[in-house]
Amino acid sequence: MFMARPADVVITDMVMDNGEGMETVMALRDARPAPKVLVISGNPLYVEQSLKLGADGALLKPFTLTLMLDTLAAL
Repeated sequence: MFMARPADVVITDMVMDNGEGMETVMALRDARPAPKVLVISGNPLYVEQSLKLGADGALLKPFTLTLMLDTLAAL
């Protein structure tokens, strides 16, 4: 989907029905131009791992809309 319509920021969950979030983060890191990647997850280990794999930001569920908007602004 990103290749068809590149975006400045991609928000992805780490656990999805149609794919794995870790794979998504790694694929987006290889995209040109690479977007900023914000990961969301309910699992603190996934949040930590996503940052190691190259995500630009991560939010642990549950989070507030204000926190998400502030995080996006910082990216």
